[in-house]
Formats: sequence, C-alpha cells, structure tokens
Amino acid sequence: SNGEDQIDEIFKELNNPNISLFLTDDIGLSALRMEGVRLTSSKYILFMDADDKIHPDFLKRTVQTLDNNLNFAFAYTDTQHFGDATTGWVQPEYNFHALLENNFICSCSLIRRNSLIDVGGYDLNNFNYWEDYEFWISLGASGHYGKHIPEKLFYYRIHSGSGTQSQRDRILAPLYKSYIITKFPELYPREVVFQAIGNMNKFPPGFMKLKPFEQEEFLKKNGWMQ
Repeated sequence: SNGEDQIDEIFKELNNPNISLFLTDDIGLSALRMEGVRLTSSKYILFMDADDKIHPDFLKRTVQTLDNNLNFAFAYTDTQHFGDATTGWVQPEYNFHALLENNFICSCSLIRRNSLIDVGGYDLNNFNYWEDYEFWISLGASGHYGKHIPEKLFYYRIHSGSGTQSQRDRILAPLYKSYIITKFPELYPREVVFQAIGNMNKFPPGFMKLKPFEQEEFLKKNGWMQ
C-alpha cells in the first residue's frame, strides 16, 4: 500500500542501526504491541501511536524516574494537545482505586518490561478497545503501580469531528468497561459485576475480538447505529 511504501522510505532515510522496522497484517493493537515486545529485549518499553509525538526530554525524564524508583512499573507524564486543539491535560497522581473508575493514564507511558511480562502483557482477546485501560488495571491488580511526572512531555493529536469510530465507541463504551470489570470481578462491588455480566450478555461471545467494521456491522444490523 502507499502507507507502507511511505514508511519504508522514511525508515531508509533515517539509516539508523538502532531502529528496526517490522510490518504486520491488521492484527489489532493488543496483538501488535505484544509482537513488538517479543521482537525486543529492552529493559523499558514505550508504545507510541503514529500520529502523536513526545518531547525531546520524555525518555530522559521517564527513564530517570523508573531507574530511581524501582518499586514502580511505569512512568507517565502530563499531556499537551496539538492539531485541532491546543489545550493540555494535567493527569492526576497515580491512585489505583481512582483508576478503577476512569482511565487517566495515556497509552504513551514508559513501562518496565519485567512488570509487563509478569502480568502477561496485553489481552489478545481484545482487538483494540480500551486495551490500554485494561492493561493498566491488570498491572495494578498485581501490585505494579505507576509514577506520575508533572510535566507536559506527551503530545496528543486532536482530530476534529466525531466520525464513525467515535460514534461506535460512544455506543459501546458500557460494553468495553463491562469487559474489564468481568475480567477483574474481585476489584468491583458485586452489583457492579452483575450489571457488567448483563451488558456482556447482550453481545455474542468473542465480540471484543472483532475488528471495528465487524462491530459496526453488528450495531447496524441490530438498529443501534445508522
């Protein structure tokens, strides 16, 4: 494809022996990230989406933080928006109980490899729906906590317009949260777990493994989405 050709050209222009390029089929973010882990052996791991950026000091500050705090599994920073918005987001200090309610940690956080391996990494039964949120809870549930760095070192691109993807995510947000709750029932009140199970039962088994367009087809077929 043209996209792959452009990536290949950029990779060749970089001509950096420390950078490797691997191309895969559309296997979903969870599986893609675990493939990246398999292909590397570094002490720390950073996942970064193609349209985002990091400050030149991001790695220096996050590596220093984890090197100096061996009891923390990952380090995350505040966020600066760019693109169709130039606001920022000051992320709160790490609190696992607060994390169970809502995700406040961005995907672009420096992760200690041993901690990731210890919890089994990303869920391969989840194609790419709130997979980062699920992973942070998986870490916290095993005592692997995060450390906040109060500096805007991660740059997140804002795209204008809602789009089909945002519409799908709004409709399915209760399902995505329910999936996480049913994976960690010991962390939530019993009534919340029962409600989550009820939400999951509205969808066919393996729904979280479907690709986005397959989920959208299900929603349209059942009249939940135009």
